[in-house]
Amino acid sequence: SPADIREMVSELNGAVRLSSTFRFKPSAAELDAQARGDIPRLVAYLRNNDFSGRELLIAGFSDAAGGATQNAALSRRRAQQVLEEIQTALGNEAGNYSFVVKGFGEVSPQGCNDSLSGRSVNRRVEVWVREST
Repeated sequence: SPADIREMVSELNGAVRLSSTFRFKPSAAELDAQARGDIPRLVAYLRNNDFSGRELLIAGFSDAAGGATQNAALSRRRAQQVLEEIQTALGNEAGNYSFVVKGFGEVSPQGCNDSLSGRSVNRRVEVWVREST
């Protein structure tokens, strides 16, 4: 809906997207094998850069299979799963960072939802950095 798009744009306005993209299995909040390997790389990046005064927005997205309400909830669970993996990998250092979790559902697809491969790229979590609010 237009309201969902406005919310996403508002949240991401002025933010910078990091290169990490985490993918998921269909209808699940379980990271795929490649995503599990990307967590340590993201954590190393966090440790080697200064994020003072900034927050990390963990943004979840879904494919369009299923209802919009279900997809929004699933995308948020996926983002929460990535956050938990990051916090676990950071250990005691996790408190040094400010995290925000958002689920945007099927807004902003990267692929066509009419194909299996398109839906698979839409099931993702992105990490964005923005000034703390």
